[in-house]
This record gives sequence, structure tokens and C-alpha cells, in this order.
Amino acid sequence: VELPENIDGLVGLGKLDVSVNKLVAIPPALGKCVALETVCFKKNKIEVIPGELFEDEQMGMLEFDVSHNKIKEIPSSLYQLYTLTNLDFNCNEISELHEDVSILENLEKLKMCDNKLTKIPETIGHLQALNELNLGFNQIEELPASIENLASLANFYVPYNKLK
Repeated sequence: VELPENIDGLVGLGKLDVSVNKLVAIPPALGKCVALETVCFKKNKIEVIPGELFEDEQMGMLEFDVSHNKIKEIPSSLYQLYTLTNLDFNCNEISELHEDVSILENLEKLKMCDNKLTKIPETIGHLQALNELNLGFNQIEELPASIENLASLANFYVPYNKLK
């Protein structure tokens, strides 16, 4: 099951929620829908996020939810989407959060629960707007010292990891 490739014709589309389906792919053409603010693909069968999705400089996406899929990596182009305020990758197979996460200066919620993370980049301490961070159910052995710089952090979840 997939969305139509010509979805880029929906130039005024502001919110897209296709949760709880059997989608296996996100059409790269969705990146041309620059009016999109909220995108939700949770509970599908997606394995890869196309990098082209975040390459248009006019994209002003605020929320991106791909929780409960089979995603293994975050495309580097996502880290250029500085408008993001809510990023939900819960329940996937992601093993790395890249140091470029620090570019997401407006990020308020970062949900990475139930993945395969083993470490968190030191640059996470640059996310001054971050008020919720969920890293539970991963394989993290140590938290970066920069966590103490997250002055706005109100909710911090790290249960079921390998912290010592």
C-alpha cells in the first residue's frame, strides 16, 4: 500500500495523518508540499525515510511522527529542518542520533523510546528549547554531560537502558 506519487499537487496541505495503515513508503514528492506543518505516519510498515522529504528550503514542518515503524536511520537532511518542534521516532530500529541534532534549535519534544540507541551525542545540550526527552528502552550506557545544559527540560525519560 502506498500514497500516490503525485501528492505534491496538494500545495495547500497543512496536516497529513495516515496513521495505522500498511504503508511501506513515504513518497519523496511529499517534500514539495511546503505548507505541511504536521506529518504523522505512525503505526505503518515504513523502513526508510526519503532524504528528499526535507530538502526544500521553504519547508516549515513543525511536527514529524513516524513512531511504530521499522526505520533504521534518520536521513541527514532532516537535521536541516530547523522549524521542527516535535520529533517522534518512538518504537523503531534507529541505532544513531547524529550530532547534527543540535541544528534543530526549535525542538521542544524529542521521542526516541524503544530503539537501538547506544549513545547520545554531546551536542544534544545545544537544544535549549527542549522540554521533553524520551530515551527509554534503548541500550544507552552513558549520558552526555551536556544534558545539564537543557534548562527547559521538564520531562526526561531514560528507563530500561544500560546506565551505570
